[in-house]
Amino acid sequence: MKDHYQVLGLLREVDEVVIKAAYKALAQKYHPDKHPADKAEHNRIMSELNEAYAVLGFKHRRKEYDLKWSKASAKSKPTKTKQHPHHSTPDTSEPPKSEHNEAEHKTDTKERKTEFDHILKKLRENQMDEYQLINLFENTFSLKVEISSGYINNYSYMKDDKRHIVNFEKIKLELINHLTR
Repeated sequence: MKDHYQVLGLLREVDEVVIKAAYKALAQKYHPDKHPADKAEHNRIMSELNEAYAVLGFKHRRKEYDLKWSKASAKSKPTKTKQHPHHSTPDTSEPPKSEHNEAEHKTDTKERKTEFDHILKKLRENQMDEYQLINLFENTFSLKVEISSGYINNYSYMKDDKRHIVNFEKIKLELINHLTR
């Protein structure tokens, strides 16, 4: 079953207005008319975005989808999901516990370091849009971020029973600091 939330780079608890905003932002970013050199790939991406929004953008369809998803995920054991090619959010799910030999552990560590290096590069070079950055922040720190829209968006989250209000740059710096430790 396709994870429509992942396609839009969203958490499952997201408000309806955020679904619409994420879809609009991604549709503008990946619209095939903006990428004439790679139109076929962007047509594929837009098709996935349209499919995800057609389900999640309507209350009754989203409710049915969530119900099917919870039933399907209850039947299957958790596995590491493949990262969608146009999202830069890392897969933070833990790999299934198994007896790793030393070579497998080194390979996993090396792949994770490569993934973090790629994410750090995107962060430092400002190659992440707002929704990708917020999604990465929420997944990395297991927090729910609220967006206060305005001329310049502000973000808030609860941590240690205290509300923290931050801007885009502060979120980016917190992620960079965390990933470079």
